[in-house]
Amino acid sequence: MASIDRSDRNPLRPSMKSNRGSILLMTLCLVTALATVVYAVYALANTTYRMSQRNEYRARAKAVANSELEYIFFQLESTMMSGTAAKDVPAAPALSSICDVPTVSYLLSNPAQAFTPSTTRDPFAIPFQNTLEHWKVRRSIAYNNLTTTGTTSIYNYFTVKVEVISGPGCPFNIDLRLGRNMNSSLTSIFQYNIFSEGSLEFAPSGTTQIDGDIASNGTISMGPRSGGTLNINAYVYYLNPVSTDLNDGHGIDTSSIVDSGTNPITLNTAGLNWGTGEAAQVQQIDQPKNLIGGLNAAGLALQYGTGASATNLFGAVTADSSSADGYNDVQLNAAENRVYRSVIAPPPSAVYQALQQESNGSNSSEYPDATLTEQTPDDPGIAALRAYNRAGLILTVNGDGSWAISTGGSSPQTLATSTSNGNFANVVNTQATMYDLREQKTVAITDIDVGQLNQAITNSAPSLPNGTFNGVMYVYLADSSSANPAAVRISNATATPGYANLTGFTMATNGGLYVKGDYNTQTSQGLLTDPTTGVMNTAAQAVVNPAVLMADAITILSNNWSDSNLLVNGHVDPNAADTAGVRLVDPPNSGQVTHATIASGLLTGNTAQDSSGGTIYSGGGENLVRFLEDWNINYNGDTVNFYGSFGCLFQSAVFNSPFQPGWPSCIYNNPGRRFYSFNSSLKGAPPPASPNITSYNRGTVFTW
Repeated sequence: MASIDRSDRNPLRPSMKSNRGSILLMTLCLVTALATVVYAVYALANTTYRMSQRNEYRARAKAVANSELEYIFFQLESTMMSGTAAKDVPAAPALSSICDVPTVSYLLSNPAQAFTPSTTRDPFAIPFQNTLEHWKVRRSIAYNNLTTTGTTSIYNYFTVKVEVISGPGCPFNIDLRLGRNMNSSLTSIFQYNIFSEGSLEFAPSGTTQIDGDIASNGTISMGPRSGGTLNINAYVYYLNPVSTDLNDGHGIDTSSIVDSGTNPITLNTAGLNWGTGEAAQVQQIDQPKNLIGGLNAAGLALQYGTGASATNLFGAVTADSSSADGYNDVQLNAAENRVYRSVIAPPPSAVYQALQQESNGSNSSEYPDATLTEQTPDDPGIAALRAYNRAGLILTVNGDGSWAISTGGSSPQTLATSTSNGNFANVVNTQATMYDLREQKTVAITDIDVGQLNQAITNSAPSLPNGTFNGVMYVYLADSSSANPAAVRISNATATPGYANLTGFTMATNGGLYVKGDYNTQTSQGLLTDPTTGVMNTAAQAVVNPAVLMADAITILSNNWSDSNLLVNGHVDPNAADTAGVRLVDPPNSGQVTHATIASGLLTGNTAQDSSGGTIYSGGGENLVRFLEDWNINYNGDTVNFYGSFGCLFQSAVFNSPFQPGWPSCIYNNPGRRFYSFNSSLKGAPPPASPNITSYNRGTVFTW
């Protein structure tokens, strides 16, 4: 067969074999490129997915960290409020069971920020313990700084760190770290000259001067009675505006003050004088000032009044669907009031013991809705505020007049009794009764001679805890109630315990308190006021012993007071006209002028509501501290000086009769001159065991 001659093939035309190889190569390159792109897209998608997944796990870890920080803040707040940490001692050591806490030596050489947690723990929240990630946490709290005492406020700063670590169930190694600079502020309650938990009315007669700020967690109504003068050299703070306002658009209402439940007082609006002008001195606040150590009164009232372990401790609160808050408002208000009043009330355990001693069952006027047992618990925040729990000396007076004085604390020791009184033989007398013209009831009196008390404390020092008196005395009047009121009457009290060294003195009682004559006026610079002129000694003002009196009601009696002053025609008749002038502070036509000076913080109650929630007129802020004598408003110009600070924290539970109308021929008559002067040193050096204005802050977040 002849061969084919291909010599005539066009040299410019590629061969079929060469063409097929090029196509395959190009296809391979294209497939490779596409595969590379697909892989890159896949890799990018996978990386994005993993990053998204990792971010999701980090978000979960952050949720754990935030819950841990919130948990530590709650524990810190609870620790401070319960008194586990004193106001001038860091709270961090008390939290060592849940956080790593640095040693003192570490803090001396390193800042708190440098302290790192090392103990691995389970998250506090159970849901975070049971997740697939099996989170673990590390926590630390380090005390950072404390302002020195003697300042207006005491601040505690804490550096809190939380580390959240993923477990074996997490596809990523998550290690997230967050921290907060938490702080607490504890401020003396005595930031104001006059303050009120509720609305405040102030309509004095005669000449009245107020030097020092005024604050109300409600409305304020102020103005002198007709013919009187009210001078205000202070800032006035109010929470709620009033419906009728006569003064330049501010919160002072001079039209709504009443003398009794229905009759308006004729006010001398021209006599309402401002130091620099009302526009500058009157200010509205945007939130109420917390006057009981940061506690939520409404929350506690509901917690202990709706079936908790201490059922009805502050009063029963039942549901009410017709009310805006879902509860019976009258009951809730009464329970809130008992929360505030717990500052002066004894704890359930003390009341239970007194009931057992007198075989009076398990209910008392202090806890009328609660069935007390030996194990009835107290709220820790409330317990930390009770004057009873903070007292170095506790005087318990029973209904039969028997009494005992013991040391306070967890291991009390009896120092004296009515049958074996030793150093306290001349201090206590429980044999007197007195008719109270305001209450129109006979009051069981426990007389205390403060001068003799000073000596008894000195003599008993070796028996006291740590060999010294902590400055707080509580008088528990075990059978005091509104039906059968009991009270303490103190006299010979110009020099109070601790006045020489300014260590302070606090006296508190769950009953009433009568103060006869000057109180706490002896200083290292002489008497605070001249007994003849009533003029204040400027040098003595700076060295007044920090003192506070706390009671259900406080009444001032002149040095001339005698129980026989009550007798008209040989017997007590509150409705009889005092034609003989036996209730005058000064004898008729004697030309004598009487002055009284109370140099103390005063914390007490008024009579603002009855059992159905209706209003009872209590005499206004000028009668928050009560009077039972005719102070010669139209005679010799007797003067009462208040040097300190006073406030209304609650409604009185024992001394709760309304103010009796009948001005000016009343059975008790206010002084012609009253001066309210603020002792500003109480801001930085408050009396021992006085309540605090407290706030807690979560602080700023940081990473570490």
